[in-house]
Amino acid sequence: MEIKTTTPVKYISGIIYNNKCKLDVLTKNLERSFGKIDDVSKMYSFNFTDYYEKEMGEDLQRVF
Repeated sequence: MEIKTTTPVKYISGIIYNNKCKLDVLTKNLERSFGKIDDVSKMYSFNFTDYYEKEMGEDLQRVF
């Protein structure tokens, strides 16, 4: 079996969270696992569905 090298890739993550989550702590954990974050979108209200409310609560936010 031949071992081949792979092409490096950029990870993209969509994060849905509520105000109890400290986004700066979360991004630091992501950087520890995956490397420096190149860019972050603006935060916006995630009010398109109530699918996550039972598990995560109301007033959810989203960022990429």
